[in-house]
Amino acid sequence: MCFSRIVFLLFFSTGLLRADLLIKQDVEGMGQQMSMTLKTKGPLLRVDLNPQMSVILDGTTGDMKTLMHDQKMFMSMNMESMKGMIASAMDSKDATAQKPVIKALGNKEKINGYDTEEYLITQGDIISHVWIAKDFPHYDAFVKAMETLRKGPIGQMSPQMQMDMSQLPGMPLKSIVSINGKTTGTSLVRSVEEKELDAADFLPPADYKTFSMPTAPASNP
Repeated sequence: MCFSRIVFLLFFSTGLLRADLLIKQDVEGMGQQMSMTLKTKGPLLRVDLNPQMSVILDGTTGDMKTLMHDQKMFMSMNMESMKGMIASAMDSKDATAQKPVIKALGNKEKINGYDTEEYLITQGDIISHVWIAKDFPHYDAFVKAMETLRKGPIGQMSPQMQMDMSQLPGMPLKSIVSINGKTTGTSLVRSVEEKELDAADFLPPADYKTFSMPTAPASNP
């Protein structure tokens, strides 16, 4: 799965203003399996993708930093660069501009000790089966954080990729997403915890060096 799609699937399949939030989940897509950790602190979101890579998004400025831990390096992307990444992640005929249709299927399943109910979410060619815990204790915090991101610069650049999480009747703990009938990703939330997070988690470590995205050479006239 290309990295840009991983980032934007986060907004759909899985943030806090007064407290910080720590979400651990397993994600699988395009032949890749990942243990993913999401951290939120106000408008900031950090995503740890296995041990090798982390991404820090600033919901206020729209800036993104990609940390490569093995190399102790990080790359920064500003709003203009983000626009290009978003354009490449989306199909020009992307049907996600349509409003989602949410339907309860009635199937029950216990996930990580929580009673969940299966819902079908249809949005153009994207079909999602989502198992929702209606009595999840951290759901209000989750909605507030996701709304901060959805209404920020990144969300406004790609509104058709964002979903209003308050439309759901509870916390999505498990999801299976398919596009045009083909499964493209699954996620399973293992734990959600409200705890005070270190502000340093949302900054590149001091010993990391910056690197730039390679650019194609200019063509001769």
